[in-house]
Amino acid sequence: MASDATIATTAAAPPGRFRSFWRAFSENRGAVVGLIIVVAVIVIALLAPLIAPHNPLEQVKGATKLPPFWQDGADPRFLLGTDAVAGTCCRG
Repeated sequence: MASDATIATTAAAPPGRFRSFWRAFSENRGAVVGLIIVVAVIVIALLAPLIAPHNPLEQVKGATKLPPFWQDGADPRFLLGTDAVAGTCCRG
C-alpha cells in the first residue's frame, strides 16, 4: 500500500522587531556592557531598603564605633559597623 504523503512546507516567519533589534544591539559589546550596568543600578535601587535598612539620621544608643561584621565584637544589625555618633556606616 503506497500512499502519497504530501509534505507541507511553510516559509519561516521573519524575525520580530525585538529579535532583529536584539541581534543588532548585541553585536555592540559596549552597548551590552552599558545595559548590564544600567540594569544592575536599577536592581540595587529597588533593593536599597534591604541593603541599607536603617534610617540615616537614627542613632543607636550604646552602639558607637562597632566594627564590621567580619571582625570580633560586631553586631549583625550593622554590617559595616557604626561610627563615633552611633550611626550605621551604610548610610549615605
